[in-house]
This record gives sequence, C-alpha cells and structure tokens, in this order.
Amino acid sequence: MIRVMPGLSRMDCCIAAASRGDPWLSQCNMRQMAVGLLGLAAGFLYYAMFRWQSPALVQALVGHRLYLGWTVPEMLRSSVQSVPTALHVFSFSLLTIGVAGLPQLRYRFAFVALWVGINLFFECLQAVHPAAFVQIMEELPWKFEALQRFVVGGVFDGEDIMAAVVGGTLALIVSSITAEKEETDVPAE
Repeated sequence: MIRVMPGLSRMDCCIAAASRGDPWLSQCNMRQMAVGLLGLAAGFLYYAMFRWQSPALVQALVGHRLYLGWTVPEMLRSSVQSVPTALHVFSFSLLTIGVAGLPQLRYRFAFVALWVGINLFFECLQAVHPAAFVQIMEELPWKFEALQRFVVGGVFDGEDIMAAVVGGTLALIVSSITAEKEETDVPAE
C-alpha cells in the first residue's frame, strides 16, 4: 500500500514508492484485492459448509468436517446454488482490477466482462450433450481430461448465467467505490 506523505499527491507517492524498488505494488489497489480475497474466502466457506461434493481443493484442506448438511428451503434452493458463480466472477474481477491498478471505468468494465465471459463460456459448455463433447475431445490431439470431467459431470443452469452477471455487476459497483481517483493536473496560478 502506498504511504501518503504530507504535502505530496498520490502520484508523487507512487513515484516515491517506485524509487524504493516496489513499482508493481505501487500500482495495485489493495482495497480491491482485499475484497476479492474475502469473496474467495466466502466461496470457500460456502463449498465447505453446503456442498458434500466440494471441489478437490476444499476436500484436501478441510475434508467434509465443515459440511453441516443444512437444507435450504425449496424456494431459495436454486438461487443459493448459484452463489459460488456470483462469488467467482465478483472475486476474480476485483482481484484482476486491483492487481492492474487501472482506475478508469473502461478497464474495470473490460476485466469484469472477461470474467463474466469466462464463466459463461464454461457454463454453456455444460449445455453440450456429454456424448457429443466426449467425441469432440477424442478427436483432438491433446487430452483435456479435467475439462472433459467438468463438462460431462456438470449441469447447465440458466441461473448460473444470471449469477455471473450479478457478480460482475457487483464487482463494477465495488470497484467504483474502492477505485482511487485519477490525479488531474492543476494549472499553475
């Protein structure tokens, strides 16, 4: 994080930080990165507490110890099932925006669109008939077994598409709130 020194603008502080040997960190937005990491932690806890078939990383770290076997009311079940998708887009968008350190709206929008697009691509892959997808994969010279397991074992869900858009929208809102204002040149008097 950049230390603001009395009498210096943010740009001067960035230059001072860069001269100390940490130019990359001086460009990062630590607030956006912290919120992104909190979102990832929330997604991790969601999987650990609500999903018996958690991703391999969750199982490796906590096993099934946190799984509480809670049942969600039927009217909320479909919406709650899409929370990880929204958190994924939200978190990775904010992490990317924070690492890039570009406060302009066009860059923030581009990073959010990238992560929404990645999630939509993989969600739409799950709409392909499994047998057709396996046949396509077998014709390729490279083997993508993890992708094949993801597509064949996954289920297309339209609510995941909406959740990706909601996560992206929330990331844009949060990035606007946490964006550091651009320095403008003040004309000399």
